[in-house]
Amino acid sequence: MDITNKISLIFETESKNIATSGYENELAQVLINIINNARYAILESQNTKKEIKITSFKQDGKVVIKIQ
Repeated sequence: MDITNKISLIFETESKNIATSGYENELAQVLINIINNARYAILESQNTKKEIKITSFKQDGKVVIKIQ
């Protein structure tokens, strides 16, 4: 792979004590699909900033996962 195709994956979290309940495998698959879609979109774009940033935090007693 050409070095210009490399994409940075950045993780940020407000707390290491964030836990979710529910369907763990389904959540993991959704996140994988979103990351793959973002990767393809970045590679097809002319954007020079090649990074995917994932942030997680608690808000109103719920876990929020933000992908940019």
